[in-house]
Amino acid sequence: MTRTHRQTQSGHGIPQFQGGLLAFLLAAFSFGCSDSAKQEALEREVKKLETDLRQLKSQLDLERETNKSTLTDLTNRLAETERQASELKETSATYFEGKDNRLQYVEEALDQLSKSVSYTIIRPGMETSQPLQNAFGTFLVRIQDFTVSAPGEGYVLKMKVGNTTGMVVHEFVLAGDFGPPRPVPDSGEDPEVFREKLNLWFASRIPFEETYSKTLQPGQWTSVDLPMKASSMNDLEYTQLAMDVRRAGLGDPESEKYLSLIDINETGFRPVRSAFGTFLLAVKSAEPTDSGLLKLTMNIGNPLGLSIAQSRFLGNVGPARPVKKDSENPDEFAQRIEEWQNDIKPFEIKVYDSIGPVRWSEVSLILPVRDRESAEYIELGIEPLNVSLPQPGTNANSTPPRARPAN
Repeated sequence: MTRTHRQTQSGHGIPQFQGGLLAFLLAAFSFGCSDSAKQEALEREVKKLETDLRQLKSQLDLERETNKSTLTDLTNRLAETERQASELKETSATYFEGKDNRLQYVEEALDQLSKSVSYTIIRPGMETSQPLQNAFGTFLVRIQDFTVSAPGEGYVLKMKVGNTTGMVVHEFVLAGDFGPPRPVPDSGEDPEVFREKLNLWFASRIPFEETYSKTLQPGQWTSVDLPMKASSMNDLEYTQLAMDVRRAGLGDPESEKYLSLIDINETGFRPVRSAFGTFLLAVKSAEPTDSGLLKLTMNIGNPLGLSIAQSRFLGNVGPARPVKKDSENPDEFAQRIEEWQNDIKPFEIKVYDSIGPVRWSEVSLILPVRDRESAEYIELGIEPLNVSLPQPGTNANSTPPRARPAN
């Protein structure tokens, strides 16, 4: 029994040893296979990194070459700019030397001219008022419109001239020249080429001069039409305008008569000055009466705190002032002005309608003319005759009592 049992145990031991060896070999083989796979994955990662590195290096090399080329280009451009600046400096120094230089001559002439009259630049579409300076002071010009005069006859500049001085201007001159916009040098343009271009621009400008026998009342705007013989609106893009006063004077300090020019076709209001202050006047209508004379109805604005129970309206009325024609000479125009002045009729009308303080009041005048065409020119002034202040405790806007007519 014992021998048999040992043999059995010994026979079973060999397979157990073989199984352990097999497990060891399998484990070793498995460990070897796992290490090989990791090595292959690592090699792939290394190759990928090497590829990325080569691409990055190529990109850096390309950018370096590009930057180098750009730096070289900038350096060359800087050197070329310095060279051109040096040449321009030398050319300018030569160009502006000497008294016979054209531009220097023009500057000296303009400097001499500016001592007596100053030019202002006006353009189509300009909305702001521009100053006109001369020996008598500063006037204002406001552009209203450029209208076509007639086919082939150019344009008419419609504007208003404001008299900011205390003088009454009886005759003045508007003069200057017009043409296309002033040229500007192109980038890199040769100075000699631009000089020739500027000379051609000076030579192409068209001068003008127009004399007006029109009254410019102090502190008022006056409508003025200026004919411009331009072929197109582009020729009016750069207009130089100057004003010279030929005849002017001061108002009579003893008469206390301040006349304002009234347009019966105008819808707005105009200031009318008096010895007591400034009133506002707006034309309401101008219609013939049964007697055949023209009835002018107006709204009088009284911004003062006083009541006017009686007033006198005085002035002159007549047809529209003549405008000088291109075909007539100064003597012919002066003859027409004299005939027009003979048609002007003076008037003086007492009004007993009350003009209340700080409000609008309606006033009517019977003018010594029979139609609107004969009243296109109206000079009007107001003289308050019966003036009073509201009683303490009364409403300033209440209607004052009607005064009896003065004998």
